[in-house]
Amino acid sequence: MSRGKKAAVLIAAFALLCLGLWMYWEREIPLTDILPDATWIKVRLLAGDPDSQEREREFASPPLDEILAAADTAKVTRDGKNPNLSDKYFQIYLYREDGDPTVIYVKNTGQILIAADLDHYRCYEGGEEFYEALSAICAGLPNAA
Repeated sequence: MSRGKKAAVLIAAFALLCLGLWMYWEREIPLTDILPDATWIKVRLLAGDPDSQEREREFASPPLDEILAAADTAKVTRDGKNPNLSDKYFQIYLYREDGDPTVIYVKNTGQILIAADLDHYRCYEGGEEFYEALSAICAGLPNAA
């Protein structure tokens, strides 16, 4: 193979690698595609605010169907940063019939952390609309006693 063909192959391989990395990090993914395949039977919803004296408050009987519908419309991209919870956030526990719950943190900045196994969090960004939908859902919910 001539020197020019080798260079062309190397440049093409490098371009494909860059394209693949860009698609991995920047492609929008539906939030429900990230969640485990399960039949969700119950949800627990908390709102967190580091500036509040309560720190977190739990909502009584949050509507599972509305929360899942909001998650279904949310599109996110991968995020390499693991943010701390220094902003307002929602914490969602999705329960299935057996096994540990899936935990989702949705920050007001749009960052989302998902722990399907309670040990390993995956980080995403672009969840601003999901945060706003959760805010609207919680507007009419009473606090848990």
